[in-house]
Amino acid sequence: MSTLVEIDGLTKEYPPARRNHGPVRAVDHVGFTVDAGETLGLVGESGCGKTTVARTILHLTPPTAGRVLLDGTDTVAVLRDGSRKDALRVRRAMQYVFQDPLQALNPRWTAGDAIAEPLRVHSLLPRADWQRRVEELLDRVGMEPAHAARYPHELSGGQRQRVGIARALAVQPRFLICDEPVSSLDVSVRAQILNLLGDLQDEFGLAYLFISHDLASVRSVSHRVAVMYLGRIVEMAPADALFASPLHHYTAALLAAVPVPDPDSPQGTAVLAGEPPSATNPPPGCHFHPRCAAALPVCQTTVPPLAAAGEGRVVACHNPR
Repeated sequence: MSTLVEIDGLTKEYPPARRNHGPVRAVDHVGFTVDAGETLGLVGESGCGKTTVARTILHLTPPTAGRVLLDGTDTVAVLRDGSRKDALRVRRAMQYVFQDPLQALNPRWTAGDAIAEPLRVHSLLPRADWQRRVEELLDRVGMEPAHAARYPHELSGGQRQRVGIARALAVQPRFLICDEPVSSLDVSVRAQILNLLGDLQDEFGLAYLFISHDLASVRSVSHRVAVMYLGRIVEMAPADALFASPLHHYTAALLAAVPVPDPDSPQGTAVLAGEPPSATNPPPGCHFHPRCAAALPVCQTTVPPLAAAGEGRVVACHNPR
């Protein structure tokens, strides 16, 4: 597979929260690639920077530094300084599926209005063809043409998320960022949406950045998985290899905390020592060292590089498992 999206040194800083602190680095020199037709899962504790990565990739939140390359084109430069025509071209290629579909949809617009809006903004079809295209997209995500006349509050959570996916598909994107797309849904509906995303990927060759706290969902849909901790990628590996034998101690702790349907199993009871450090005043060296039982003296002073660990794996740890 060919590389579709390359993230290089992506950084996002916010002004200091306190007078004596430095800037808050929510995303700290993050880098990864996503191939055409591939799903890269992105996991980590709340507040680690996953959503900020997603928003900076699409320039919904302008990055402080770094590059986002789409087929070799620096989209950060295009969206910051390029023409409207070039910016719209980038927007068509890269779309977002939001976590809360009720918040992502305009309550004053019907589902049909929401799906037709990208057609208007990007001038993709004559107005006379909008209704036909809206019905095609609704059908593709498993909804009826009659749903086009309904408002968000008249739809179920799963139906609202399907509308959000249809809206993203309207511009025929190549790369979708799915930011916790099933976290607010019932388990049965969650499976339906995950299956839909898989079918769409097979049909259109879409690439996904799939962000979730649900490690079971991540494992089921991802080809590779990246693990974030306090703004940094600490491990990245093929999904099966990462779940079978994590190299970073933080990844191992995340997996050990996953509940299992067996009261006698030790898995699901592991708890990391201490609290996640504050992003306003992170510890030096490896951010994870205050909570790591395997930390070495070097971990307190030196940031571990994200280094190759064989078989398509990389890990940022001075003392990997």
